[in-house]
Amino acid sequence: MGQFLFVFFFLIFSALSLQAQVGELAEVDSLLSSSLIKLVDGRVVRLIGIDLPTSTSASDCREHLRQLIGTNSVTLVADTILLDHSSDTLERYVYVGSVMLNQLMIADGFAISSPVNHSRRDEFQAFLPLSKSVSTESSSEAESSSSSSASTSVQCSGRTKKGTRCKRMTTNASGKCWQHE
Repeated sequence: MGQFLFVFFFLIFSALSLQAQVGELAEVDSLLSSSLIKLVDGRVVRLIGIDLPTSTSASDCREHLRQLIGTNSVTLVADTILLDHSSDTLERYVYVGSVMLNQLMIADGFAISSPVNHSRRDEFQAFLPLSKSVSTESSSEAESSSSSSASTSVQCSGRTKKGTRCKRMTTNASGKCWQHE
């Protein structure tokens, strides 16, 4: 009997998890901020788990999100533990294709992990922006180097086919590596 109950609850939990991962396809009308999206049907969606970083302006963050979304429709996925606080604003993980914009905003340095409790909180907090991790590596290399000249290489600002930021370093004034020029 106990084994039957285990299998029963496992199947129910699996079905609920699968349903939560499928999400809802929606059309974006406009951006209200760097973490708020207005949908064509009038609903407002907040990207779960991100806040505005102090090092970047709100307009830059908003413009970056606009570029990530482009003219694409988005997929909204509800969190498994976080409930919507009001009927006016939905809190969702937002995807363009298979790319989660919540994480990509953090990776690109246009958002930081918020302290709000959600199912991916630990994953978001452990996720360092690429620009921050590159600058940390550059400073440690500079300290260990006996040369007095400063490194002028920066991380490429280009995007891969998957939509993630290129990890190559470049010294070009354009900020792009040889592949993205």
